[in-house]
Amino acid sequence: MSYDRKWLDARKHLGRHLAELGGLFGRSVGPEELITLEETEDIRLRSKEIALSPTWRRSIRFEDRRADPVVDLVQRLHQSRSLPVYVWTALSNLCGLARPIPLAQFNLAFDFNVNREGIVALVTSDLLDKLIFDFSVQNGRRELEIEVSGDHWGRVEPLQMLGTW
Repeated sequence: MSYDRKWLDARKHLGRHLAELGGLFGRSVGPEELITLEETEDIRLRSKEIALSPTWRRSIRFEDRRADPVVDLVQRLHQSRSLPVYVWTALSNLCGLARPIPLAQFNLAFDFNVNREGIVALVTSDLLDKLIFDFSVQNGRRELEIEVSGDHWGRVEPLQMLGTW
């Protein structure tokens, strides 16, 4: 894709991307908080190896994302690795990643419709660990699959199931 085409795509989707990040950060996000598309692509390529690390996943009701076990999981991940995280969405590839934020500042109260794709990845700034929130409607229920991977986070005790399915 040409530089001009990338620039036009970024400009076209920038407002939606900043609104999406605002919902995930729980505050306003401005364009000055984004890194370049070149830096984003470099990070994307280097982060692919995380998938080869230890991984576990659990599915919960979307409404339980703010429940104590999920909050506890995020705290345990933060204690395991207190590095800031990149918050990645599909629009990050078009508009640029936001600069990393502390994991504790990620907004677990994000709205189900925060993005069309229903997926958000948090990647540590050293690109060694990843937390993915994959949310969708399954059998008429809003579901959230939580996937944890990486040399450190992948070894953190898995989230126990919440509620009954």
